[in-house]
Amino acid sequence: MKKFEEFATAWADVFPRNPFDPAAVYEAARKSLETSEALVVAGLKATGSVAELTGQWALESLERSKVTFRAGQDPESFSSAAKDLTSATVESAAEHIAAYTEIAKRTQIESAEIVLGAAK
Repeated sequence: MKKFEEFATAWADVFPRNPFDPAAVYEAARKSLETSEALVVAGLKATGSVAELTGQWALESLERSKVTFRAGQDPESFSSAAKDLTSATVESAAEHIAAYTEIAKRTQIESAEIVLGAAK
């Protein structure tokens, strides 16, 4: 097939042997687009939730760290403030990681429902 006419003839022979349904292709493309859009919306919703949670966690952490810096020069009060900060930070981390897990779980379930719905 070195000439365009040979290529065109080959394609002309292929189409009658393999019926082409433009409506089926259009429907498949439409369903694919709807599924992709739903997955993007779910992802953006999860991203927004994660960003909000991260901002909240950062603000809480900064607010807690102020106490340590206000402890002053006294080693005993600084040590006590640092201990309290560490304890509160560990507790906060556990809570926030659990919240991240819930966001991930919710998004995973939503994505699975979207994909299963697209298969119908």
